[in-house]
Amino acid sequence: MKDRESIVGKILLKLIAVLIVVYIIFSYLGTKLSGLDEYSSRLMDKNIITEVVRKDGTVQYSESAQFSVLNKGDQLTAWISLPVEDKIDNGVLCFYVYHSIIHVYSGDILLYTYGQELADEGRQIGSEYPIIEIPDDAWGSELKLVCDVQENSAFSGLKDVTVMKLVDSDKYFILNHLLDLCLFMALFVVSAAGLLICIMAKELHGMRRKGFAISLFNIDMSIYILSHFGIIHYVVSSERLASELEYLSLFSLPALLVWYLYEEHIDPRCKNELLRMTWIFTGFFVITTALNYLTVNYHYCSFVKLLHFLMIVGMLHIIVLFYRVTGFQSRQTRIMKYALLVLMAFFLTDIIRFNVQKYSPVEFRVEVYSFIPLGVMIFVLILVNGYVVQLLNRYVGDSERKRLEQLAFHDRLTGISNRTMCDNILKELKNREESEFIILFFDINNLKFANDTYGHNMGDLLIMKVAQALQEVFEPAGFCGRYGGDEFIAVLEGKNCRYLQLLMVQFDDLIEKINIGEELPFKVQVACGMGRGERNSVEVEQVLKTADENMYRNK
Repeated sequence: MKDRESIVGKILLKLIAVLIVVYIIFSYLGTKLSGLDEYSSRLMDKNIITEVVRKDGTVQYSESAQFSVLNKGDQLTAWISLPVEDKIDNGVLCFYVYHSIIHVYSGDILLYTYGQELADEGRQIGSEYPIIEIPDDAWGSELKLVCDVQENSAFSGLKDVTVMKLVDSDKYFILNHLLDLCLFMALFVVSAAGLLICIMAKELHGMRRKGFAISLFNIDMSIYILSHFGIIHYVVSSERLASELEYLSLFSLPALLVWYLYEEHIDPRCKNELLRMTWIFTGFFVITTALNYLTVNYHYCSFVKLLHFLMIVGMLHIIVLFYRVTGFQSRQTRIMKYALLVLMAFFLTDIIRFNVQKYSPVEFRVEVYSFIPLGVMIFVLILVNGYVVQLLNRYVGDSERKRLEQLAFHDRLTGISNRTMCDNILKELKNREESEFIILFFDINNLKFANDTYGHNMGDLLIMKVAQALQEVFEPAGFCGRYGGDEFIAVLEGKNCRYLQLLMVQFDDLIEKINIGEELPFKVQVACGMGRGERNSVEVEQVLKTADENMYRNK
């Protein structure tokens, strides 16, 4: 087992190393390979002038797409110039903002609007990825974007503002995230398939709950990453649904992760603490979801900072909890510690990156690429590795157990039940619900003749032929097994006892076929005796003895 885990562990390390190298290379070369680098170089940040009118009446003017974080009641106006030399036939303007009613104008003509209906209903608007067709006469002038902010800490910059061809506009969402799309769509599909397998494969027994937990976590994580980077718009046409999926997946992630850790851990102290944490995060998810959909003042975005805080505290608590456990720790528990440390490092780094870019003064901002997808993929690979190792150990253990059972309870020569199994079945007859039972005792008449005349190989063949006939006739209706060298028994219970005569005719026909076909160089003869009994009215040993005595009378 240790060798098997070591091999899988080495494969995991190689996969992680390959993933890191591929991720870094593809992150920089992906757009070039896909041809999307043409649009990545058309980012319009230098062509944007912004004006922010705060709720208190103060005005902030900037000759860039960056500004201080916007809060509810603020209004952003951005003028996006469209130089004639950059003109694209059938071009569209693409960008994204958060939590705002937006209007886009070309002169006095309204080109696009979104969010007013949701705001009137008191609903969270969420992320918005407008794709706006540019009129031909707008080139050489400018478009005006007006955003009426509906939530606090909404956003602090217009991001990825670019111009594309209309036919390529659906690819805007994967402009800088082509690898993320491939990785997390694959993870989603594989995890969904794993979830179906867990539902259908009853033989997994105790592993099903772990399978459910890890599959749901991976599905949820895939949806969140795809939503967070806007990639989900590539496969989901509804902006509202895409926004809802981002927050639903984010707020349910901690509960699913802690649930998996609960299913994975074996130490009772850890399990109790992880169960409490699962209920805490589940309660937080239920409460925030209820407030988001049932109130107009509290939306998911109102609780993001609190969620970040709870996730940091929760992960630190889990790591401390794992390290405080003394005594024997499985390899999987040790791996889980390192996996959590890796995820924690990437998670903290990304939270710092997110808050620095959002809340720091404009002049100090530096655009830093988020490596949270890489950290998540490494963490998921470690989780899946642990689950696969356990499945492998479970499968090998079951196979070994079945092999040992086969050796312990089945005759090596004939493959049917051996004397040990016969004795077990006879003992169990005392406790069966069926009131009537029959024991048949069989003996091969000419085994000694076969051994002495044709050799022991021929004697073994004779035993195998008789065993095959007994198995074919009596095993479907009850039980049969090899009781000794040339002795066999069969057991019928309850209603099957009425078919005794028919079964004996079938057995005699099979023996006759062996003789007619001259499969053996001598005639096969099998003596049989019967004993009949009723539960609790007679000893099973007495019925077996009666069957044995009747068999000898018939030899």
